[in-house]
Amino acid sequence: MTVASARRPHGLTAGDVTRLGSDSDRRAPQRWVFTATWFVVVTLLTGCAPAGTPQLEPSISDIPRISSPDQVEFPINSYLPSDEQNVAMMLEGLHLVNECRAAEGDTGTSQIVLTRQGVDPSAATQPGASVADLTRYVAAWRRDAVTFSGMWQFFDPDNAADYGYQRPPNELPNLMLTGSGSAVMACMDRVRSISPGGQVVGPFMVGDLPDGGSQWQANDSRYVAVEKQWADCMAAAGFDYATPKDAIGQNYQASTATDKARATAVAVADVQCKIQTNLVGVAVAVQSAYDQIYIDSHRDQLAALQTQIADYIAGGVTVPASAPPTTVSTAPSLPAGSVHS
Repeated sequence: MTVASARRPHGLTAGDVTRLGSDSDRRAPQRWVFTATWFVVVTLLTGCAPAGTPQLEPSISDIPRISSPDQVEFPINSYLPSDEQNVAMMLEGLHLVNECRAAEGDTGTSQIVLTRQGVDPSAATQPGASVADLTRYVAAWRRDAVTFSGMWQFFDPDNAADYGYQRPPNELPNLMLTGSGSAVMACMDRVRSISPGGQVVGPFMVGDLPDGGSQWQANDSRYVAVEKQWADCMAAAGFDYATPKDAIGQNYQASTATDKARATAVAVADVQCKIQTNLVGVAVAVQSAYDQIYIDSHRDQLAALQTQIADYIAGGVTVPASAPPTTVSTAPSLPAGSVHS
């Protein structure tokens, strides 16, 4: 099934809305940045802290010079669904939820809706999201995942001077699936049990890959060293922060005019120092090495996932009578000398 022929959402039943929550693209520790901003699954996914420093760090290739988020690319991205596939999976998940609801005798119909930040979803009256709406949402979500990366925390050269650490207005709307009640919850659980990555109508992220995907490696000595250079640069600009996480953590929720002005100044210096020290370029080189370790140790699982995604989009799955119990998988050991402690 292609996106063009995918089953589209139907009209909204006012007040019949289930809020959804999400995690960041990888299981990064800064989930506080995301939980108040976009919603994609019925319950918040649990995040995992990045793995500790490995016993022996992998070598890194040439370090790219990065001054813009659109220059960021990781090896693991090749194994993620395309924007078109993401939208097709979201619409298939919607179809399966509604199919399940009908089989249970529920006369209601769910749909995917997008609302602006700060808008009460129970009062929403807009129609269900179109394929074009969802395509724009997925693209915005991908940009946001780079801007608020779990490695460098924040990198938005174009908007820092105007919005500080905040997103521009309406940059990333809330995504939600309408419907409430036990039948809806049960159907979502059942669809989640057969969907690639366990999503229902949310974008597929790195953390949805087998064994949780390739996790951020912020403790790598090469990255720690460039963080120190960044901290020195920030100090020269008049700001005392040991890491980018400290900078955004102490300035993200500024409330008074004075605090907002300072937060904006910190955000601007933060981005300038990241460009000056090439912190993001070093981070990409370091993380790419760990991505490759993950890829090499999961080739069979990644190939199977591509088949699962294709089958799911083509409508080749059946919703089970009940959701199977949740299981916890154990990641296989990485190659000798590259074990994450």
